[in-house]
Amino acid sequence: MNPTIRLLAVLVLCAVAAVGARSAAATTIGAPVNVTRDDTSQNETPLAVDPAHPNILLSGSNDWQYNDGCGMYVSADGGASWTGALPEGYLPGVTKFTNNPDVPGTGAYEVGGDPVVAFSPDGTTAYFVCQAFNFSPPYQAQLLLNRGTVSSTGITWQTTGLTSISTWNGKGKTKGGNGQFPDHESIHVDASGRIYVTWAQFDGLQGTHSPVLVATSTNGGQSFSAPVKVTSGNIRNNQDQRIVTAPNGDAYLTFDNGLQGGKGTVFYVSKSTNGGTTWSTPIQFASLVNPVCIFPTYCFNLSGGQFRAGGHVSVAGVRQLTQPVGRGLRRHRRVVRPDVRDLGVGERPHALDGSAGARRRAGRSVHG
Repeated sequence: MNPTIRLLAVLVLCAVAAVGARSAAATTIGAPVNVTRDDTSQNETPLAVDPAHPNILLSGSNDWQYNDGCGMYVSADGGASWTGALPEGYLPGVTKFTNNPDVPGTGAYEVGGDPVVAFSPDGTTAYFVCQAFNFSPPYQAQLLLNRGTVSSTGITWQTTGLTSISTWNGKGKTKGGNGQFPDHESIHVDASGRIYVTWAQFDGLQGTHSPVLVATSTNGGQSFSAPVKVTSGNIRNNQDQRIVTAPNGDAYLTFDNGLQGGKGTVFYVSKSTNGGTTWSTPIQFASLVNPVCIFPTYCFNLSGGQFRAGGHVSVAGVRQLTQPVGRGLRRHRRVVRPDVRDLGVGERPHALDGSAGARRRAGRSVHG
């Protein structure tokens, strides 16, 4: 009988048991587990299982607490119980704040989010990527990697000195003053330990082009290569990129693309045979037929009763938006409410306060 593999979706614990080839497969749903134990909203919740220690699980979230960073949660018992980075459950080394207004954080940024997580092949190191940016000039936006040391009881994270992934050219690509920012990042670690981080580089006020970039590390995340641009020409408006690798080390990158002229959404794939140094010309392999449109609000195309889309703020979160409790909630209220209100009456989206952070936070809250 195969061992049980437990997976987490925040607030829900599912134990999936696979039986022998001669027996019918069975699925057991466990009781829900409160992972965050938090009174605010969380979304965008990744999950990684330690390959050498399957009882060690790592998850994260966009955390709306005062620290305004990436929520971080670890289980050492296969998902039955969860703890965060001591003492408050967020990734250290990203923002300037903790959840205590009187205690400064160990990071250099005002906001963090969009968490993605992974483990090294030998299970001794955990990788946590969190996007970090500032609301104030010059509106820097970076992707930061925290390398955690794994033990039998949990993960010990860096508090300073996180690895910068996306500051390679120094010509404004990682600054949000003109709306530029890296987003929708994902991480993959191959069997040799090579780390791939890929993201869409949104052009913001310069236009709608969002090329797919990939950076790699061969030294355990201590440094990354200069990002490689995978897309070009009329393959624009890309996001949701993911990388997997074959046993021989070949890497495959998929992403979705909004065709120019509002012609729908398609999927592309690109291949690298040299560890991410170069990538093949992307080819289209699938398209979405009558996809559900949930944003902007005027394009919603489902008939019937109530419909809940992934990634939006919960009812509890909406109630809290009206309360001036916590630095993160005040920012969330300021950024999200005017944008959603305006889009609801069909007006063109607009920048709220000129910062990449405001635009990004608003987009993340709607898109998920």
